[in-house]
Amino acid sequence: MNATLQTLATVTRSELEEKTVSDLRDMARGNLTGYSKLRKADLIDALLAEGEKLRAVAESWNERKAAEEVKAVSEDLGEYCQLFFRQFKAIVEANLDLSTGEVSRDVFPQLSGLATQLVSYLDSIPGQQPHGGIADSTKLRYRSEVTSALKNAIEAEQGSFLKPAMESAASILDAVLGQALSNKYQAKKTEYKQTIAKRKEEKTEIDPSGLIAMAESILINVETLNKSDWKLVSVALAVVTGRRMAEVHNESTQFEMVDDQTLLFTGQLKAKGSAKDYYAENPSYKIPCLVYPALAVVGHNWLREHGKLCDSPKQAHNRFSRYLAEIMKSIRSELGIDSDKLNYKALRAIYGMEAFKRSGADDEAAYLAKILGHGRGDLQAGNERISDFLTPQSYNSDWKVKS
Repeated sequence: MNATLQTLATVTRSELEEKTVSDLRDMARGNLTGYSKLRKADLIDALLAEGEKLRAVAESWNERKAAEEVKAVSEDLGEYCQLFFRQFKAIVEANLDLSTGEVSRDVFPQLSGLATQLVSYLDSIPGQQPHGGIADSTKLRYRSEVTSALKNAIEAEQGSFLKPAMESAASILDAVLGQALSNKYQAKKTEYKQTIAKRKEEKTEIDPSGLIAMAESILINVETLNKSDWKLVSVALAVVTGRRMAEVHNESTQFEMVDDQTLLFTGQLKAKGSAKDYYAENPSYKIPCLVYPALAVVGHNWLREHGKLCDSPKQAHNRFSRYLAEIMKSIRSELGIDSDKLNYKALRAIYGMEAFKRSGADDEAAYLAKILGHGRGDLQAGNERISDFLTPQSYNSDWKVKS
């Protein structure tokens, strides 16, 4: 088991900057897609972002604590890799046809059981997700570690009469494991669809005009505000641009005015699937703005000038989320909105609903995907369906804006 996971979780920007492009690509291999095309600066950013994801397994975001916990997971995974190979080898030996040197058909159910065992093991790893485990993306990374270690162990069996049979069985195991994960994903997808359907039945109707008017007033008068009023500016930007808190408060975020209704936004976070590759090549895209776009540009520059932008999403969360939760309570009270569901995150959904209403578009989910940045790579490529369809669907599940 290599130390790549632990290294990614603890490495600093200055340490990465001292490395050669070749060294950086070695670190990226097996952990990042499309790394070979990245320039050094972009490769460093990508590696740091991957390290940020790995530290999600820690109980706190103290880097030393995070490194210790990632190291513990890596060590446990290394031990599991060895056990997994021993079990795999025993299955091959038990089902080897000595006359042909191949495994018998009886190997299929046993390899299926081994695949199920791996899925269960990944589900058992403790993490910071609501269910107490690790994220699905992390499970896929760990699964790759296990299968890579298996193939390395098979390759090390040079001269063994079992090696051809193990290579054949490894191909079967890959197919069986892929099917097991696919079945699991489909079950989760079905459950998620059912959850969304229930949420849609319980939608809260809201008139966003009060929020928009408040946001416009804040942004028009931003230069007269005190530094302590940054919370109001943050909420105003979330209302009129629909960006996440970590995007509003990110150093890399940029807003540029395109026309009297549109902004060019740079700084998309949480890109999934083909969208991740798309944003590597196309970091900016147009979004509607619910007020005159120049106001949003000025507001975000004000946050930058007053030191309210951060280098990472987690840093932004740790610095600002508690204060923004408090200001949202005050805003609910001031606007007479009696719903605890109206938090900072909900502003993104309400923005999406209002922007769709103004747009005149026909397909609500596809429109939300475009302006919120989900599946954008698929849409840009002209695909009729997007790979990340449920996420934008969830944004029209909680709120209904009044006409």
